[in-house]
Amino acid sequence: MSMKRHILSLFIVFLFLSTIVYAESDNTFVSSRYKCSIQGQPDWLMETSPQKGILVAYNHVDGYSTITLKAFTLTDVPSLNVIADKISQSDFNGWVKIGGKYGSGNDIFITGASNKYESVYQKIFLNDKGEKSSNIAAVAYYFKNKNVYVISATTKSFTYPSIKKDIRKMMKSFYIDENL
Repeated sequence: MSMKRHILSLFIVFLFLSTIVYAESDNTFVSSRYKCSIQGQPDWLMETSPQKGILVAYNHVDGYSTITLKAFTLTDVPSLNVIADKISQSDFNGWVKIGGKYGSGNDIFITGASNKYESVYQKIFLNDKGEKSSNIAAVAYYFKNKNVYVISATTKSFTYPSIKKDIRKMMKSFYIDENL
């Protein structure tokens, strides 16, 4: 009887841990807590990071680029552009917004979100040699029920052309599913 109890308790612990975060072997990240998933790319190292979000992906080839997935639950439900403005003020302070648009109906349908907003930011600075350089960030904000999902891809401007396909694939692979 005690062996059955022990096995049952181990099974319950396993189920509990698997509902927090489950990363599949094909480089797919799944968050059961926030009911979302994103597909990684071969040159990207994906790891969970409670300090930076629920997932951070690093491009180990160029060493500069990151994709961050953050998710949180709101107590009230403001409009998506208000949410995007608040997040950009904290995450992209000192950056210049160079574009923004609402997601199309097709984008919203594919991801399972109820609303989507995209924006692009740029930060210009002097590098170590005193030359003008810049970073860019592409950010997608998704909203479903009271959950907000923020996917941001940040890189140096000169590396963007070589990794933009990976970034687009990862951002397009994101989806929300109540059954996860």
